[in-house]
Amino acid sequence: MNDLNPVSSEGFLSRRIFLGSLGALLLTCQLFGNEPQSGDVPATAIHHVTIRVADLDRSLEWYQGLFGMPIVARHGDRAILRVGEGPQFLEMVGGSDAKPGIVGLGLSTDEFDPDRVLGILKARGVTPAQDPGPMKVEVEDRDEEPGGVDDGAPEVIFGDPDGIVLQLQDSSFSGAVGPLGNEHPKAPEPAPTEGLLAVQDFNHITMFVSDQKRSVAFYRELFRMPVDTYQGALPILRVGAGNQFLALVSSPRLRSPAFIHHACFTVKDFDPDRILKGLAEYGVTPRGGQAQASRTAPVVCDDANAGSWRRPGRHAGTLLHRSRRNPSADSRPAIRRRQWLSRERARKTPGRSEMKPDVCRQNVEPPPTRPALRSA
Repeated sequence: MNDLNPVSSEGFLSRRIFLGSLGALLLTCQLFGNEPQSGDVPATAIHHVTIRVADLDRSLEWYQGLFGMPIVARHGDRAILRVGEGPQFLEMVGGSDAKPGIVGLGLSTDEFDPDRVLGILKARGVTPAQDPGPMKVEVEDRDEEPGGVDDGAPEVIFGDPDGIVLQLQDSSFSGAVGPLGNEHPKAPEPAPTEGLLAVQDFNHITMFVSDQKRSVAFYRELFRMPVDTYQGALPILRVGAGNQFLALVSSPRLRSPAFIHHACFTVKDFDPDRILKGLAEYGVTPRGGQAQASRTAPVVCDDANAGSWRRPGRHAGTLLHRSRRNPSADSRPAIRRRQWLSRERARKTPGRSEMKPDVCRQNVEPPPTRPALRSA
C-alpha cells in the first residue's frame, strides 16, 4: 500500500501526481462551479400588484388623480398603470360583480424562461392546473383571453402554500406585448393631472398566512430571499438587492383564506404633514374620525412605520413610505419603545419564540443553498 502513496518520502507531491490532479480539479469546477442554482428562481424585485375593482373607470380616475400614473397598456378589462419610471406597474382588473382587493403579486427574475420556471416549480411540488390554487400553476397567454392582445408574453401564475396568487416574469416585463412583455406599440396615456403624490416604486408587501414557518421557508428557498431583519417576531424577507421586502404575518386562526393585506409604495420627499394635508384635500378622512365615513384615512407615522390609507369603498390598503428598507433599532426612542413592546408580546405568546423575537439584525439568515449539478 505504501507504493500507492502520492506523497514522496520528503513530504512533497510528485510532479506526475500534481499534473494529473489538475484535470480532476477542472472537472470539479465544472460540476460545482459558481453557476446559478438550478433549483430556485431568484427574485430581483417586487414587479407588480394586481387589484380587482368594481368600476374600472372610477378607480382609474381616483388612482391617476392621486398618483399621476400613466396608463401604459390596456388588455380587455385590464389597465396597466406605470409605477415611477417603470417597468413596475399596478394592474387593475374591472368587474361589476368583483370583490375589491389585492388579488395577485408579481415578482421579477432575470433571464425569464417559462419552461425552466415550470420545471423548478414541478420539482418543488407545484402541479399544473387550469386555475392557480395552493401549489398549483398555470401558464397564460394574454392573446388567448377574450379581448386580449396578440403576441402576448407567457405568464407563469401559481399559488403559494396558502393559495396566494403569484406571478413570475422577466425583469423587463412592463405588462405590454412581445416575448418578454416589454414592447409598447402605443405611447402611454398620460394621467389627466400630475397627481398629488409622486410614487417611485414598491417598497414592501404584507401578507397574512396560516403557517408562517412554512411560508417563510417556501419564499426563502424558491426565490432566494434572505431574512433581512426582524420586527419583533416578524421576519422580513428582502427581495432582490434593493430596498424591497415581504412581511409574512402569522395568522393561524384566519376566518378567511390567506390574503395580501396591503402594498406599500415609496414616495418622493416623504413628509407626513404634507401627505395628510394632500389626502384630506383629496377627500380621504382620518381613520376612525367619522363613524359612518365611506373612506378610511391615513395614519401617517414616522419613517419606520409608514402611513396607511384605503381607497373609496374600503379597498385593499396601500402604504406610503419614504425611501428606506426597514426600521432601525436605533432610529428613535418611540420606535425602540414599540419594538420593545412587540418583543414582549412575542415573548409571552406561546409558540412564537422560535422566530427569535429578541433581535433586530441585518442579513442574519441567508436563503438555503444547494450545489448545482450539470453533466460534464
